Amino acid sequence: MSEQVTLKVAKRDEKGKGPNRQLRAEGIVPGVFYSKESNIPVKMALLPLEKAFRKVGTSHLMTLEIEGEEPVPVIIKEMIRHPYKNRIDHVDFYGVNMKKTVRIQVKIVTTGKPEGIDKGGVLTIFRDSIEIECLPSDIPQEISLDVTALDVNDHINIEDIEMPKGATAIFDENFAVVGVAAKAEEASEDGEEAADEPVAEETTE
Repeated sequence: MSEQVTLKVAKRDEKGKGPNRQLRAEGIVPGVFYSKESNIPVKMALLPLEKAFRKVGTSHLMTLEIEGEEPVPVIIKEMIRHPYKNRIDHVDFYGVNMKKTVRIQVKIVTTGKPEGIDKGGVLTIFRDSIEIECLPSDIPQEISLDVTALDVNDHINIEDIEMPKGATAIFDENFAVVGVAAKAEEASEDGEEAADEPVAEETTE
């Protein structure tokens, strides 16, 4: 389970583009807390939000303290940033039921040096996160994959990954998460050699 983070927010009466623009000019970020039971417009200081987001991202549980309300466990469901200032412009918090499972994206990290690297291969990350389902209290900080045994053209597929306790991977079809590929120049040379060989073509009479 990830580090517990708490963020204090105030209820927001201001609505619309104009008032929200003014809030941002004052270093305040508008947002919304929602769950199956309620929907509360909120606002918070930018710097504490940035600090909390660096720790939990959009994949981990945190506690939201809304003025006048009981603290609630939430995940950051959506965050909108300014297109070129990289400033957080809006954030949605989703209140979770600790007794019900959630579906969430969790970061993939790799450990070890693949065997294929010494043979000219390149470690390739096809997915930097995967979707899992688990109870909020079981959300892992990350999913670690040991890639030491991977040779050139080997892969670790989603169905090969041992999930953390209480978690299930969500996917319709099996897919590669990480692998070791041949270097581009080697693949190109192989392609050129293949191009020099005769190729059978279909003909019609």
